Amino acid sequence: MSIKHITPLDYRYMENISWEKKVSYAEVTFTVSTGAIEQTIKANVGTNGMGLYEALVDQRIIVESDHVRKEINSMVKRNVDKYCERKIEVYKSGVRIHNELADLVVKDKRTSVWEPEKNNGAVKPEEFVVTDRVSNLSNEEFSGRLSDDSYPVYITAWAHPSITKEPCKCSINFWMKDKDDVTDIPYSLPEFTLELKSVTSPVTYDGLMRREEYLIDLIYSDDRGMYHSYTIQETGRRVKLNTFIAMVRQNNREKEALISKSLVENINYREMLAKLQEMYPGLPISKKEVYQTSFNRDFHGYWGRRRYLKCIVVEFPDTSQLFYNEEKACEEKELVVSGMHDVSLMTPEQAVEKLINQNK
Repeated sequence: MSIKHITPLDYRYMENISWEKKVSYAEVTFTVSTGAIEQTIKANVGTNGMGLYEALVDQRIIVESDHVRKEINSMVKRNVDKYCERKIEVYKSGVRIHNELADLVVKDKRTSVWEPEKNNGAVKPEEFVVTDRVSNLSNEEFSGRLSDDSYPVYITAWAHPSITKEPCKCSINFWMKDKDDVTDIPYSLPEFTLELKSVTSPVTYDGLMRREEYLIDLIYSDDRGMYHSYTIQETGRRVKLNTFIAMVRQNNREKEALISKSLVENINYREMLAKLQEMYPGLPISKKEVYQTSFNRDFHGYWGRRRYLKCIVVEFPDTSQLFYNEEKACEEKELVVSGMHDVSLMTPEQAVEKLINQNK
């Protein structure tokens, strides 16, 4: 099944609106500081068809002045414009990348990976998740501050005297109307997400790999047509979309193979453990990483730079231990003794004395 192109909707009508006149409701908080003590005064305001500044002045919450009007109107416009621009930009980027995926036939040209040809082919709908819906601006809560310590000359200029005559700071949380009062056109914005499916394989407490799906945000990962995600990459290098999809496919195949291998090895281990429990009834048996220094009888052979060996350890009452090769047991279902720690072994002095005595 092929991927269909998305025809982008036009949201330019949201770019030139005087938002300071479109606020529906606001919560105003004044913070009065007296030494180390802070007092909070709150007021809730419905605009009732007025602009936010006009409503706050009308209800004797904010002092009337050109400076206050400018600050409130700028705060509202700045917050809402930024939010709308971000939503529309994400939407445009998401639609562009989606349509690139629809046209893309992956050709993995890398020579550093095993069987790159298995990563080739058109992108399938089941390889990613797309969300394309709209939400109303009235669902979003906006907030802004009208003063801070950088502007002490204005700190006393916010609250109406009926609220407080003390120096104060002012913050406003506000919500927008859901549609235009005249045209009834809703203030709708796109909610667009585009995520690529990748496989991760965390190891659980019992050593078994579990399959988990992680979604890579393609819009967030994109930087002028170049992509990156530490989920599938160890470096910060960015690559084109073709190579990025190939890398995700390679990652997913390798992770699926590791998960399958882990499952088989876990089953084999349980079978070998059952055999050992039959051979040594009642004795403690467990998986351990055994350092070479723990072997006083070594049958493993070549260690190379390896300092320890993964073993299935059988512990005897006299504290002697028998070390079975875990890799052989889990991968090949073979019980191979790699070595032991025998507490009954003689010291060099005892061995010399025994040799002398038996040749008298």
